[in-house]
Amino acid sequence: MKKMALLLTALTISACSNQPERQALIHGEQLDTPQKTAIGFVRLSQNSQYYVDTSSIWVDSAKNNLINFDTVINLHVGHRIFEDKNLMTKSVRQHKILNCQTNIMTHTGSHLYSEFWGEGVVFTPQKHREHQVKPRNGSTLGTVAQVMCANFYH
Repeated sequence: MKKMALLLTALTISACSNQPERQALIHGEQLDTPQKTAIGFVRLSQNSQYYVDTSSIWVDSAKNNLINFDTVINLHVGHRIFEDKNLMTKSVRQHKILNCQTNIMTHTGSHLYSEFWGEGVVFTPQKHREHQVKPRNGSTLGTVAQVMCANFYH
């Protein structure tokens, strides 16, 4: 009986000690996002951590109406999904293709990174969900689409 009580006490203590670690996995850990915009990035709205990586912009040589570019989101909450448990997600890099003839933006994939600005160790999800949006006039993505098409589509 004493052994049973000792075993239950040990299990209870170990379960309680693992709770914060388990909660951090589920809910993530708060991150201090960068205050200054890195060189080569354009912030899409004043109070967001959503950026266009200007060094990633290129026009398809076969179809000059297609403009490829990446957006980067610096995360407020990080998760420890990498094999190295000292690393956590700090940013998401998304590849997009803008069709200047139809004004449709296709999101082709996302990658999670261990550092801000879409850098560091990369984690690639097994499935990429491709989807299309038609940015509304006056919206942030609508403005990005207009500026890119005006500057890169000829």
